[in-house]
Parts: sequence; structure tokens; C-alpha cells
Amino acid sequence: MNWEPKNRTSIKTVPIHPEIKDYLLEIKKLAQNKTNFVVFYKDDLRVLDEDTLTGMVRKIKIKFCLPREFCFHSLRHTFASRMAEVGVSTYKISKMLGHSNTSITEQVYTHLKDKSYFSEITKLEY
Repeated sequence: MNWEPKNRTSIKTVPIHPEIKDYLLEIKKLAQNKTNFVVFYKDDLRVLDEDTLTGMVRKIKIKFCLPREFCFHSLRHTFASRMAEVGVSTYKISKMLGHSNTSITEQVYTHLKDKSYFSEITKLEY
């Protein structure tokens, strides 16, 4: 709630899927008397604090056998990799992630799930 951007370039417009937008707007409607900066609420619409959220993530990691290293930042990697898998350009992924150039995106994110080169083997004739 007390977050401040490092500088003007730290302020980003983040594209979201229309279904997620609808969901977030519904939460906002339900919690009209709450601050607009909060996305996560408890069932009774009280603000979900960081410790509670961390505990929930810990339970999810156990339930789904996720690696110990899993964190919210892992979802950023998954997002970038999935976007690359479905053919979104590195330039556009880079913009969505807020990178100043595509080399960071190429080096750190898009290689994680890129297996499209495996289909190239079918070009060989036997």
C-alpha cells in the first residue's frame, strides 16, 4: 500500500486478460469501501496481508508438489514462456514485462519452455 515507483519509467501499463479484468472489477465492486490499490482480499473482504499470502503460497506449494524455490516471480517466467510458446513476439513480451530491450527477455525468459525447434525434425525425409 505504501509502494512508490523507483522512477517515472517504473510506472507500467499492464495488459490483462478480459476475464481477469472482469473478475478484478467484480472484487472492486464488492469492496467499494476498500482502497483501489489492493487486489487480494480475504473472504470477508479484509485486506490480505503479506504474511497470510505467503502462508497460502506455502500450502499451495505443498499441495501441488511445487519446488521449494517457487515464488510469485516464478509466475512471471511462466507467463513469458507461455506467451513465447503461442507465438507472441519477443518484442511484445519484452514490452509486457517492462524490459528496456529484448535481450533481457530473450536471455532470461523465453528459452524456458521453447521447444518449437523439436518440430523441425519432421522436415527430414526417411
